[in-house]
Amino acid sequence: MSGIIALFPVVFTSMMLILHPRIGGPATAAVLANSGWGLMGLGIAIAVLHVAALQFGSAVGLSLALMVCVGWNVGLWWSGRRKRAR
Repeated sequence: MSGIIALFPVVFTSMMLILHPRIGGPATAAVLANSGWGLMGLGIAIAVLHVAALQFGSAVGLSLALMVCVGWNVGLWWSGRRKRAR
């Protein structure tokens, strides 16, 4: 569990170091401010991968984790589009 939690600062730091020189401070801040929900889906997918790989094997575990990650982010995208349509 601590490995999953430790992943988030590494991802955020990498995004800051890559994006800041390329697109500037305000745009990087906007990306980081809006990426928390997407990274939560990544954390859930990693947890699913851990459980599913032990139970069903690596191919099934990776497939389930990919489906969770993609499904989570599609759900976030759909929710955002629905809010904008109102």
